[in-house]
Amino acid sequence: MLVAPIIILARGLYRVLPSITLSKQNKSFDQQLVSNKINGGYYAGSYQKKIITRENFYTFLGLKNSGESVSVEYVELLANHMSASNQIPAYFTETIWGDKIPHYKENGYEIVDSNAIFLILLAWLSSNQTAKKYFIKAQRAMLYLEQFIIDDVFFEPEFGSWENTRKPTERSGLTTSVLVCHAIRSIELLAMRTGNKSIMLKCVQQHTRFKKKLCVKLYQTQETLPRMLSIYFNMMPSDFWRSFDQEIELDIITLITPGPIQYQSTWNSWVYGVDDQHNTLLYPWITYFWIIILGKKGKLKMAKEYFDELTSIHSESTLYSTYEPETLRPVSRAFLQADPSHSVTLCMFLAARDIFGPLPSNKMEETMSIDLPV
Repeated sequence: MLVAPIIILARGLYRVLPSITLSKQNKSFDQQLVSNKINGGYYAGSYQKKIITRENFYTFLGLKNSGESVSVEYVELLANHMSASNQIPAYFTETIWGDKIPHYKENGYEIVDSNAIFLILLAWLSSNQTAKKYFIKAQRAMLYLEQFIIDDVFFEPEFGSWENTRKPTERSGLTTSVLVCHAIRSIELLAMRTGNKSIMLKCVQQHTRFKKKLCVKLYQTQETLPRMLSIYFNMMPSDFWRSFDQEIELDIITLITPGPIQYQSTWNSWVYGVDDQHNTLLYPWITYFWIIILGKKGKLKMAKEYFDELTSIHSESTLYSTYEPETLRPVSRAFLQADPSHSVTLCMFLAARDIFGPLPSNKMEETMSIDLPV
């Protein structure tokens, strides 16, 4: 409690000091992304030299939509560091000798979505040989997740979610629930590849029950990311994504949209001045991800409108992780700094750009009217 005035004073001093941006890039976005590559995965960005499982999932999602395959080397890194309790690392740090140190908790809290991510990445690999090699570990990863599933509903441990500035409630962990739902489908695919019909049938039944309960919550939530992921994974009907698109604003897509539910922030996040990072700050990669989804549905005109809204951001020399919505400048606070050369933002931008790049202008106009089913 005594440290709070000191923190608030530090925030105030930082606010009045002149802001200096030291990150200037002379490389293309493609080259910046390659510069972040390590052990088949990617550093989060220039400032954050961590190999974060969660961030790498979205990086590979973007790359997948650019026609690139998931790295076998990175999936093997995760598999080879599975703990004795069947947990996949949340992130890796490096020693000065280059050794990788796995971490299974963040700020003392257990991170569980890494297991779901591992299963999805493993299923995304085109190599059946790799699927067979790690199928036992895939089953172990699912066994770990099942301890948090009660009556086909996933209950994430407190502060295990990306939404770590909010007080945990019964609604917490919805993004992870979507990942777990698709992880069940991934186990089904892996079982099919390895010829294990009993596990495949079990997963079909489990996925049906799990998805039915999850969809009810997705209709009720104001969280952006789980809804986008559910649309991307074809969990929801077409009227769901059309309704969602009408709800979000064209110029800024936040991680939590306004609505009746008030997400209370934690005391720590308020003191450190980061309690708004999920409901006001702009994460460009979220918008680029939505552009990718719209592109997959043939909604190119709508996608282009979103893309053009971010022109002032992707016209700069690098892409940052977060921006202030009023100024569209990278976030720069005492305890919250935007990361330059942010891998997820770079790859999502490249995938979104590819939607429009190869098409000649007259062909694009023809394609814009197409409405593909979900």
